Amino acid sequence: MTNKPIIMCGGPMNSSSNSRRYTLSLLMAFTAISVMLFSLPCLAQNSQSPLRLTVLDVKQGDSILIVTPSGKIILIDAADRTAQFKESGSVKTYYPAFDKILPYLEQHGIDHIDQFIISHPHADHIGGMADLLKNIEIREIVDSYKYSTNMYNEAVEIAREKGIKWTKVYRGDTLDWGDGIKTTVVHPPKDMHMSSRAFGFDEFDTRAALNLNNVSIVLMVEYGKIRYLLTGDAEKEAEEMIFTHYGDLRATALKAAHHGSKTSSSPGFLEKINPMYAFVSVGEVNKFKHPDTNFTLPNIEHYTTKNHGALFRTDQKGTIETWTFGEDLKIAVEKGENVFIDNPRVTSLLPTSVTIEWATSNPSTSEIILPGKKTVLNALTSKHIVTVTGLKPATTYKFEAISREQINGTKKISLSDSFATPAAGSANEAGISIQNLKMNPTAPFFSQKVTLSADIEGTSTGMTVSFHKDFVSDSTRLASSKVTSGMAKASWKTNFTGNFTLLAVLSKNNVPIMIQSTDAAIHAKKVLIDTYHWNMHTYKNELSSLKLDMTKNGFEISESKKILSTADLKECDLLIIPDPGKPAKKDDNSENAKASAPQFTAAEYNAVAAYVKAGGALLIACYSDFKGNQTISNKILLKAGAGFKFNDDTVIDSTHHGYERVLTLDKIASDIVGKDISQVLCSNSCSLVTPAGTALTREENGIRILTSGNSNNLNRDEDGQNNAYIYSKDTSIPISACQTLPGGGRIAAIGSAYQLSNSVYTHSTSHQTDLFNLRLVKWLSNSSAAILPFSEEREMNLLRVSSAADIESDERESMEELTMERIRDLTESGNYSGLNGILQKIADSNDINSYRGPVMKIMTLLTLHRMETGSNDEIETCMRLCRMILGQ
Repeated sequence: MTNKPIIMCGGPMNSSSNSRRYTLSLLMAFTAISVMLFSLPCLAQNSQSPLRLTVLDVKQGDSILIVTPSGKIILIDAADRTAQFKESGSVKTYYPAFDKILPYLEQHGIDHIDQFIISHPHADHIGGMADLLKNIEIREIVDSYKYSTNMYNEAVEIAREKGIKWTKVYRGDTLDWGDGIKTTVVHPPKDMHMSSRAFGFDEFDTRAALNLNNVSIVLMVEYGKIRYLLTGDAEKEAEEMIFTHYGDLRATALKAAHHGSKTSSSPGFLEKINPMYAFVSVGEVNKFKHPDTNFTLPNIEHYTTKNHGALFRTDQKGTIETWTFGEDLKIAVEKGENVFIDNPRVTSLLPTSVTIEWATSNPSTSEIILPGKKTVLNALTSKHIVTVTGLKPATTYKFEAISREQINGTKKISLSDSFATPAAGSANEAGISIQNLKMNPTAPFFSQKVTLSADIEGTSTGMTVSFHKDFVSDSTRLASSKVTSGMAKASWKTNFTGNFTLLAVLSKNNVPIMIQSTDAAIHAKKVLIDTYHWNMHTYKNELSSLKLDMTKNGFEISESKKILSTADLKECDLLIIPDPGKPAKKDDNSENAKASAPQFTAAEYNAVAAYVKAGGALLIACYSDFKGNQTISNKILLKAGAGFKFNDDTVIDSTHHGYERVLTLDKIASDIVGKDISQVLCSNSCSLVTPAGTALTREENGIRILTSGNSNNLNRDEDGQNNAYIYSKDTSIPISACQTLPGGGRIAAIGSAYQLSNSVYTHSTSHQTDLFNLRLVKWLSNSSAAILPFSEEREMNLLRVSSAADIESDERESMEELTMERIRDLTESGNYSGLNGILQKIADSNDINSYRGPVMKIMTLLTLHRMETGSNDEIETCMRLCRMILGQ
């Protein structure tokens, strides 16, 4: 469809300067939009109209336009009053309200806004609100609280003058948009504010130590089978509140919070959302270094890629248009509709095969249709290569090359052409052919060594075979081999999962002669995590970082939310039981007992034991003896045949951090987890002992002690029940161990469930706990111990502490306050206001970079203290200041 032309308005504006700017921007918009390549349904409303959601390109900020099928207009946020963008190599000023929002509404024939929603009052979300209030009719404003920012107050005054309805909404409320659209406010809760009553509103004093991002209005918009989750700038704390309250919030499309910052879109949150599509509203020019391309965007793309979708950024694609009739979601972008950049062309042609390549402007699928043959690659890519085998020599074929921006989508671009395969040459005349192409084992797992082989019939002297995935190119080469005694055989280590096409290319003197293909698949090891027994760190999804690491390394993760059964265990390669909750006593009829964890049944104990003895794998984590849960975990271990159990104690270490329950473990079984792991971090840990309750010091019967502390570690009977084995002084107390059983089963026990939690996934250079966890999982599941390389983020974290000579004299006093002794004193004493004061001085200084090292130390100590004592608002405030100073 063609675009509706802009309707120019000749009416007077509220200010002459705004009028000149608005008129100019309309003319610019007309020029720009007239060459847009959108192919979208018209905005004229009728019974056949879709629900439309548009993420406007407002540079650094947010503004989302929603148009319902019956024509109701909703706008969420209004971007900043000004922003910056690059043009012809220079940075220029941009006025989002006048240069984008108002022209876009005008171009689509929109002359009013039925409902304007303020997600939260930061400038890049409401900066343009006053300009909108002055230039277009707004019938209702929706937010959650009254704030005290100048921009917010300005908007309040204009709204009052105009008599605009103002509505407050909180978690659980719904917005009536009609047309069967269900719009639910999933955040914030009503009790999240500091209550004072002013002008009839709940006032939020922004001078308080509170992160306004975390009071963002978050909406779930459902229409038929399609669900949008719109998150404002909600950060990890708000995300945790959301999935704790709602649990599973799967959405088709996610508007990624906080412009793709690392403070949002946590692994646990993404796991619950599991989006097919994600949108990031961000400006190319922004001082915050958004988005985070080291962790946040790759984590989001992990889900969009897995679900055969895509991630779209406004700084790259401009305005993002989406529309749906409730069955599927359609997407188009401002900066070019999908077009062929390079037309389909034959790049390799043999008597029985052809390779066709093309390039498109947007990521899309690759599809070649021949008479009687259809080859489809669903990976979304801009560079397309398809290899088709099984053709006839000396035959002319007509083909159609197709790319779709969505898998099975109806919107496509295509071009047709033809080619003729050459006659069977000397190779075929000599009787040469590729036979018996296979992979051994035939059903391998991720990260497993396999043998790729093919029989070559006929004279094959001086020939080689290269093996490829899906299509033939250097980037898809898996392995290669010389042909010896009529066979090509090569070793390859699998590095992906799923179905694929295995191709063998036979060449002589580096010139391909023929290609053969076969269907193949790489399977994922299956990990089952027990969450039914109120297991530690599962009810708040605190294992999400571990699960994401496992998923990225080829594991398929599921959770058991019911009694463990023999049938369930047969389907998994590894069972993980984080510290289970303590059940009530049989004779306890109190209210507390009613809220206690489900007990492990006798059938469950027997099922787990039989599973491990038959060759299964078990990872079980415990806790200090505050709760007495060792009884449950030990019964599981001993029935399974383990040569160790958990001690009823607490291990302390006062030499590393000043927090005695935080342990830095530096004695590590390198033959199990690798020589490059030097330290593992945990807290609130018990130790391990023999089944008889004596010191675990001997490694026999397949037992390996995985981690133990230094000689300054001590253990004590924390609960005073006198049932702990106390290790002698100067003993390296074992914290975790593993064992291979006679039947091939493998068991690992970790004294601290915290070691598996998100708290240790800080990508620190001082410890490698996350890598230890991953490699232990691989060992347990009989997978290779190889892992993904350290990310660039880890290299970036090798921060240098500036010397005093590098700091201006008037700032040295602040640096002196940042000695480790001073930091520890403040943290241990709970003097967070003192830390806050220091951090405020740093934030206000002229050279923030000089303080990166000390601030990293503060972050590390705060993380450890949070693990030790739990979180509170003061700790989180200090953490947020640290992240702001570090540009996170």
